Amino acid sequence: MRTQETLTSQVVTSIRAAIKDGTMPGGVLHSVGSIADQLGVSRTPVREAVLQLANLGLVEIQKNRGFIVIEHDPADLERIFQIRSWLEVPAA
Repeated sequence: MRTQETLTSQVVTSIRAAIKDGTMPGGVLHSVGSIADQLGVSRTPVREAVLQLANLGLVEIQKNRGFIVIEHDPADLERIFQIRSWLEVPAA
């Protein structure tokens, strides 16, 4: 059985990958419900993942509407992901 924390982590990973590879473009409003449906999970882990991504500066939450991926230069995104991986490994 997958725990809520594990689901949230998986959703964060999926959204980060979609941002990185361009399948979730910046400047476009994305719905929590549609992401939940695409990933086959409930809205709760998606909402929690979006909050984490907002804290990282990757998305901007639009209250009662969804979220927008903040547009970054691809090199900036690569640096952000690299720094996060350095920080997450010791914390694990």
